[in-house]
Amino acid sequence: MEFNRLRSKFIRTHVGQGHEESVLCVSSNAGGSRLATGGLDSYLKIWNADSPKDVAKDWAEGQPSRLAKTTDSVATITPIVTLAGHRSRITGTCWMNEDHVITSSWDHTICVWDTILLDKVSCLSCTCSLTAVSYSPLNQLLISGSTDDHVRLWDPRSHEGKMVRSIFVGHSKWVSAVDWSKTNEHLFISASYDALMKLWDFRSTKVPLYDLSGHSDRILCCDFSSPSFMLSGGVDGKVNVYRTTKQS
Repeated sequence: MEFNRLRSKFIRTHVGQGHEESVLCVSSNAGGSRLATGGLDSYLKIWNADSPKDVAKDWAEGQPSRLAKTTDSVATITPIVTLAGHRSRITGTCWMNEDHVITSSWDHTICVWDTILLDKVSCLSCTCSLTAVSYSPLNQLLISGSTDDHVRLWDPRSHEGKMVRSIFVGHSKWVSAVDWSKTNEHLFISASYDALMKLWDFRSTKVPLYDLSGHSDRILCCDFSSPSFMLSGGVDGKVNVYRTTKQS
């Protein structure tokens, strides 16, 4: 579950055990202190990802730590919170802030969870199974992928009864992954089983800015963490890296 850098190596220090079936998604909060996981068992689980302060200090100073003496041992950790409420597999997780987690599910819902009160805050309903979700702290909006080949833009703050602000049509098969730009509040990417990744500006729903090809089979994941690169991984065994132009 946790990998710690010791000099020039990564050492697996912890394994999280708690899910009854396959884990489909994982995300961390901004501070890196908590992890959220979801999977086929339909449970959302929260994990403590903090490391001991004295070990962190040893890494910073480049000195051997107690972990260095026990690199062959891997500690087993269990969830600090297990939340039930979805009726089918959880396909995506992301953090809204340090205390709230968002999940997407095949049960046609996106749920917001309070990890302090240990309950659902709200649920957004869709007409089809949801495959992925991403939240942007820059614009406080959600995007989701789904099995009807569309990307949806949601406003979780809306009180007008219409949570879906826009629907983006362009993929010809399931949308398997979505991700917001971390530096531009208008841009996001979507990946699909149609072997294409698309770059969108949410102010224009008619066509994407770019179609990004390069895969020969289904795309399973994508990432837009860097303002300079977009990444995708697929069934064809490829990880494609696309360089972006400088964003204003």
